[in-house]
Amino acid sequence: MSTSISIELVPRDRETLLAQAYIAAEYPQISHLNIPDLLHRNGFMPLRSVEAIALVKANFGARFSYVPHVRAGERVFQHDVCGDDIALVVTGDKPFSCLEFARDVSAVERIRKLSQRMTVMAGLDPYRTSVLRELEYVVMKCSAGAKGFFTQPFFSLPNLRYWDSLLPKNMNVFYGISPVTTEASLKYWKEKNHAVFPINFDLTLKGQVELARRIIRFARAKERSAYLMPIRTPLAEYLKLVFA
Repeated sequence: MSTSISIELVPRDRETLLAQAYIAAEYPQISHLNIPDLLHRNGFMPLRSVEAIALVKANFGARFSYVPHVRAGERVFQHDVCGDDIALVVTGDKPFSCLEFARDVSAVERIRKLSQRMTVMAGLDPYRTSVLRELEYVVMKCSAGAKGFFTQPFFSLPNLRYWDSLLPKNMNVFYGISPVTTEASLKYWKEKNHAVFPINFDLTLKGQVELARRIIRFARAKERSAYLMPIRTPLAEYLKLVFA
């Protein structure tokens, strides 16, 4: 299994999204492009994942493999609009006043339905519950038709090594990498996502770049893949340093 590198671009607006895509396109190491479906107040951001994917695809064609995000509990399947042949199913937070979520659908149910007509990827969250329960959830998603997983970010190589040892060697896994360079971001990941950080975690950009490089090297050695999520880090500077 060859190593791929995917990058997540936040669709804040059309101009910014395209500018970021042009930066990512400069690096041949980046093969996949993920665009999340984000909430804003009680509803969605103006630019939904499928619309953002369609916009980037119109400008970059076959340069990337495109991975739109599907919210499991959404009643209307947005991807029918642009006909993508791959999707990442996520649970995500539900908007309080969004009627599209009147009927709850689990991630497993959504994967089972979508896998009948497209390649479906799923999420793996090492911080969601216990290790055993998350592994059981992975098995359920695989049984439903998931062909691979994108993980939440790992913030230490020992934790990544541990999780890698628990997953089948032939499983298609994109290991998450997200630079954390401020105390506020560190607090968010700990309180919101219950992420685990080493005591001596380095918040400098230099430290985060080195962590990204180490995870990418590890993924390649294990014939896995990597998933860059530079959410609030200057993209051009970050990628230049990571791939230097």
